[in-house]
Amino acid sequence: MRSITDLFNLALSHLAQGYVVNDPTEQTPHARLCSTYYPICRQELLDDDHQWTFAVASLPLNIDAGYLAKPAYVLPSDFIRPFQLESGERFFIEGDHLFTEDPAPILRYVRDIKDLAKLPPKFKIALSYLLAWRIAGPLAQSKEKQDKTEQQFAMAKTEAINKDLQQHRIENRPDFEGSLIQAR
Repeated sequence: MRSITDLFNLALSHLAQGYVVNDPTEQTPHARLCSTYYPICRQELLDDDHQWTFAVASLPLNIDAGYLAKPAYVLPSDFIRPFQLESGERFFIEGDHLFTEDPAPILRYVRDIKDLAKLPPKFKIALSYLLAWRIAGPLAQSKEKQDKTEQQFAMAKTEAINKDLQQHRIENRPDFEGSLIQAR
């Protein structure tokens, strides 16, 4: 899948409606639905409980000099959801600012990946089913098709998560002698 058009057509094929999108900006009902729901679906899937390895980033935050009440740090433009500060310091978010006592925060977060080429194949398949599920109601007007694509999305998402989990490396735990062993 090389383009947004390919992803739209895959989603439409899941609904077996015979629709084809030649250009995401064309003024057809199915192209408009896909264009409307695609960014929402992409962000929804990235904001899943699963920590997608390809979507996690760490970034030092810049202070907002115009914010005078207390030190406020500007969230990245591709920010979807925070994980933690690398320092382990507590923080809270209000609007597009992060507040913390950490003087040089480095945020570990989920980023919004808009470039389709950077998304893994299984994730793109799951995304196509999510898009099909979201547009099934207005396009196919069939509760049965909606339910079927929801089930297919759940299966495709599970496959994508399983594939992504293979990217995690498990390191050997360092040798550790606790206080009970040392007490002997």
